[in-house]
Amino acid sequence: MGQQPIRMCVFCRRKLPKVELTRFVKYDGVIVRDDTGSLPGRGAYCCKDDRCVRMAEHDEKGLLMKSFKKN
Repeated sequence: MGQQPIRMCVFCRRKLPKVELTRFVKYDGVIVRDDTGSLPGRGAYCCKDDRCVRMAEHDEKGLLMKSFKKN
């Protein structure tokens, strides 16, 4: 079994294996949760920590949207 991809939680900045995170994508201009991991486009990830999940649900700082802006 090979190495698992590592991704970083947008909120707490912890690095975890991709399978342990929830993926979000910007789809038709709206940020949606991608439970299947099959939606096209760049993903932003959130760990399953209760605090981070609450932050993702409300995202008052717009951290998810910022992660989709091009550099």
